[in-house]
Amino acid sequence: MPDAADMRARYRRILRFALRYMVQSWWYELFLPRFGLSAIATRTRARRMQRIARRFHGLAVDLGGLMIKVGQFMSSRLDVLPPEITKELEGLQDEVPPVPFAQIRALAEAELGVSLDRAYAAFDPNPVAAASLGQAYRARLAPEDAAQTGLDAVVVKVQRPGIEQIVAVDLAALRKVAGWLDRVRFVSDHVDLPTIVEEFAVTSEEEIDYLHEAQNGERFAEIFADDPRVGLP
Repeated sequence: MPDAADMRARYRRILRFALRYMVQSWWYELFLPRFGLSAIATRTRARRMQRIARRFHGLAVDLGGLMIKVGQFMSSRLDVLPPEITKELEGLQDEVPPVPFAQIRALAEAELGVSLDRAYAAFDPNPVAAASLGQAYRARLAPEDAAQTGLDAVVVKVQRPGIEQIVAVDLAALRKVAGWLDRVRFVSDHVDLPTIVEEFAVTSEEEIDYLHEAQNGERFAEIFADDPRVGLP
């Protein structure tokens, strides 16, 4: 689990990255053109964008958490972002390193209050999928649970250890960066970054609320209960 020092270092690292490239963009896009050097900004723009995206890619993979989701979001915005950025970030769609199973097992058993060996008849330690906020595993229900639910093979989704603290820190950093950029008229005239970050925050906090996700699953089951084309647990 991350401690307070880790979280402070994470917060500062995100802000340092953002500040560095905000200053670089100011230099090339605002300062140099004032002295008739806009050709330099134009000539180097594609290379600079590619370098920034490549370094953000590395930062996101290293930090995980919402930084992965930010990169995934940007990689999908082909309508507004140049290909130099989206191309460098597209690997984040399926490049999330998994948390070691020992950490996942400890967290799952603490939440369940029993060992995985008691909770399930079988539990595959190799994740089916590793996402930015959680990981999914194949398992088989214990006989009594299988008899009660009518299910045997299941997929178990487990949150990454410490993800609530990580999400909170990442959102704090994103809000700070959005506040900085909102003071830049060129940016604020084109996009309301604070509002986008708040929408992102709502979505992210809902994603780590697995009770909310379960309720969505129940509603989905109710809506499609009479549709023979849809199979539901």
